[in-house]
Amino acid sequence: MCQPTSSSRLGAEHKKLGWVQDIKTLDMSDRTLSDMAKMPELKSLSLIGGEFFLAKHNRDILQACLDRNLDVRVVTNATIINDRLLDYLKKIKNLELQISIDGHGDAYEFARYPGKWETVSRNIELLNQEL
Repeated sequence: MCQPTSSSRLGAEHKKLGWVQDIKTLDMSDRTLSDMAKMPELKSLSLIGGEFFLAKHNRDILQACLDRNLDVRVVTNATIINDRLLDYLKKIKNLELQISIDGHGDAYEFARYPGKWETVSRNIELLNQEL
């Protein structure tokens, strides 16, 4: 499950409950791009932890992967899928997409509050159709 550092919603909930004073989010996209530039022999990249599609430079990272023809693995909770991201994913020749799900229907909504199963289910169908 997510931690407050990798989930802004969970961080906000923990702050509201008084469990944490500050919300510290962890976005490694700038460092990822910098590190990628330092590794000319890089063949593959795994994008995991937090929700990658929320990362501020996710498209830049995907473009860098395309430019270098890298194998890519993305772990997502399928809550955020849009046409621009789909366009990048479609172009990756060797893509492994893993979807993190903690149940379905009401069980999903309980475990991933305030997530909505209908949104995730629709996004999974879209990914299946498009990729």
